[in-house]
Amino acid sequence: MAVVRTRGRAYTLFAYRIPRKRAFMTGAFTRPPVNQLVFQLFDRTVHPEFFDTLAHRRVCRDGYTLTVRMTPTGHVIEWICGNVCILEVTATATQELPYRGRLLTHPFQGERRGRCAIGGVRYEVSLQAEVLTPGVFSHVHAELQADSARPGVLFHCRPHTREGLAPLGLVCVQPLPTGLNISSFHTYPDEFAVIKTQSLIEPPPGMPPTKEPPKGNPPRNSSPKGGSSPRR
Repeated sequence: MAVVRTRGRAYTLFAYRIPRKRAFMTGAFTRPPVNQLVFQLFDRTVHPEFFDTLAHRRVCRDGYTLTVRMTPTGHVIEWICGNVCILEVTATATQELPYRGRLLTHPFQGERRGRCAIGGVRYEVSLQAEVLTPGVFSHVHAELQADSARPGVLFHCRPHTREGLAPLGLVCVQPLPTGLNISSFHTYPDEFAVIKTQSLIEPPPGMPPTKEPPKGNPPRNSSPKGGSSPRR
């Protein structure tokens, strides 16, 4: 069982490959300009307090734990298996994030690709920012909103912007025989832009699974005792 949370609402989801669940936000919400966005990859966990989480979901399957967070700048995806952590973030270039463990940084300008190996796990990513005509953007936005056949997490902001559309984010996870394929789509109605990422995670055969923490221990990403600032 997993839970998608939004401010003021929680939706309980059952199973891993689920029909897409919608999460809505009713307060003010503004995307940053696309030219300020960067994609970053870490080989470590990053404390949730670094992010403004609008919705999240966590699942455990086949020895790994996958956490998806939807944020105003896009998403945070964390994959943990054994002692290996892969964390990808779409953020602004000025957003305060740790330097330690940062492996890749790419701006969302045109189409980019990256790859690396983390603890024997093969990781590849492609990312793209595309500015569309108003008509094509409206069509793409409507397809993402209405395509209920896609499993994953959908976040949709209520307030209307240009053309009556509101920012939308969608993350889809597809299990593969050798790993995971993760796709994301985030719309920016004020610029008629869509940013996309596609990631491939392939662990080596026989990789030790993630061990569940003993009962009573604080979660891995829990706030430090005494409310001190998260470690960088």
